[in-house]
Amino acid sequence: FALVGMVFSTELSVIGFILGAVAGFREPRSAVKKIVKKRASELEQHLPEMLEILCIGVRSGLSFDRSCDLYVGNFDTILSFEISRAKELWLSGIQSREEALRDIAASYDSLLFSRTIEGLVRTLKLGTSLSEGLMSSAKEARAVYKANREEIVRKAPIKMMIPTGTLILPAMLLLVMGPVLLELIGGGV
Repeated sequence: FALVGMVFSTELSVIGFILGAVAGFREPRSAVKKIVKKRASELEQHLPEMLEILCIGVRSGLSFDRSCDLYVGNFDTILSFEISRAKELWLSGIQSREEALRDIAASYDSLLFSRTIEGLVRTLKLGTSLSEGLMSSAKEARAVYKANREEIVRKAPIKMMIPTGTLILPAMLLLVMGPVLLELIGGGV
């Protein structure tokens, strides 16, 4: 920005420098926020299927660890990678199962995932029915994901109004009004 301003005047170079500094200061934060949001969205997309696979495994008589293996072995998602990494930590004794699961939840900016992990840890600790807790969490996760997708769809027409109004509408007006304007300029009646 500052180099462009130097071509025209000193004042423009100062303004360009300030604008460049502000943009350079804000852009990394914005990029990190976008990455975190995208990562949490991807996790929430795969959360219901993970919970359902764990529930199926537990209902069929597998332990929680074996149910995790079932999910990790059959799915190639970011969530399966995180579960695999956490499972390695708790099997090697570096962390307890609860700590490893909570660390996964802490690394994502997702309230739904944090709530699900806390419910899972509580269920494992208290010994209550794991399959019922997993199924109710899966239903909740699926409902939240569906609501988020519907909200994105509802916002799409509003976001499309800006390019339509600034790019397409002027071109259409020129196309429709062009012959009339040419006729008026040419002096024809």
